[in-house]
Amino acid sequence: MYGKFTLLAKVILEQRLFFLIKYLRKLGFKQVNNDLFAEHSWYFRNALVRANFEDLSKGIYKTEKDIFRFLLNLLLKTNYVLKNREMHIKYANMENNAKKE
Repeated sequence: MYGKFTLLAKVILEQRLFFLIKYLRKLGFKQVNNDLFAEHSWYFRNALVRANFEDLSKGIYKTEKDIFRFLLNLLLKTNYVLKNREMHIKYANMENNAKKE
């Protein structure tokens, strides 16, 4: 079951990438290609999840910060570091605890 889910998720992600690249090229961003997506596909997927998932009962809120960083790197050639661990819900808490020790 897990294998089928992983394959389905990969196909859905590839479809989103295809249409995003096509849309960006239509807007005039002709230099957009698969390179950044290929290198950071897991980050892009997780950024989409963080931009759309919210669970108020657990204090989890949507954030577009990560997807904006990805798109800024893609379109404006900025150099944001794209690390999946920084998208973890409790990343700030883990970082603060490490500093205290």
